[in-house]
Formats: sequence, structure tokens, C-alpha cells
Amino acid sequence: KCATDRVKDREDAKRIIDKYKINWDIVIEAAEEQVKLGKEIAVMELGCFLEELVTEMKIDVPQEVLDKLFKCFNKQRSNKSLK
Repeated sequence: KCATDRVKDREDAKRIIDKYKINWDIVIEAAEEQVKLGKEIAVMELGCFLEELVTEMKIDVPQEVLDKLFKCFNKQRSNKSLK
């Protein structure tokens, strides 16, 4: 749902997060896999999307999830600068 930027997607994501127990590790792994497949901004997009859900829609996303995404983003950025 974070791949597009529609209000309906944020509302759908809110419903999913509210209704189900989300395995955040799988979500993060999927974003990392997207990076490996060439979508270099996937981790950043997911992080921004989740931050929007937290600030605008008052969704409870564990801080450790946001921290892991930030760590992944920094690692990705470091790897880019080493090349």
C-alpha cells in the first residue's frame, strides 16, 4: 500500500494495521528485497509512509520498526557512497 500515494491507500493501511497483528520484520524484509531488485528508494518510501501514518492518522507503529528502517536506509546510503 505504500507504493502509491493515495489517501485511500493510507486508509486501507490503517484498517489492516488496526485489524491484524503485523509482522514488521516481514514488511522490512520486503522493502529491502525491493531495493535489491532495483527499486532503490523502497526503504525510504516505506519509512515516509509509516511516518505519515503515525503523525497524520495516529497509527501505532513501533518505534523500533522506524528505527530499523532508518538503519537500513543509512546502510544503503553508506554502501552507495563507497562505490
